[in-house]
Amino acid sequence: MRLTVDGEVFDVQERSDEPGAYDLIWEHAGGPRPGFSIARNDRAKLDEAVLIRAIRNFLGRVDPETGRID
Repeated sequence: MRLTVDGEVFDVQERSDEPGAYDLIWEHAGGPRPGFSIARNDRAKLDEAVLIRAIRNFLGRVDPETGRID
C-alpha cells in the first residue's frame, strides 16, 4: 500500500513471512530515503491509523535540512 502523510509518500509492505511486521520506505523526489520498520509482538495486523501515527513520529525525528535522524 502507499500512504501519503504530511505531503511525504511511503510505500508500506507487510512482510509475508512475518505477520504484523511492516517495512515503510520513504519515497522522495530526490530518490528513496531511508525508511523504518514497525511490528506487533502479537503478530496482529496494523490498521492505517497506526501506520500514519508511526510515519508522523518518524518524520518528526528527521532533520529537514539533512533528511537524517538526529
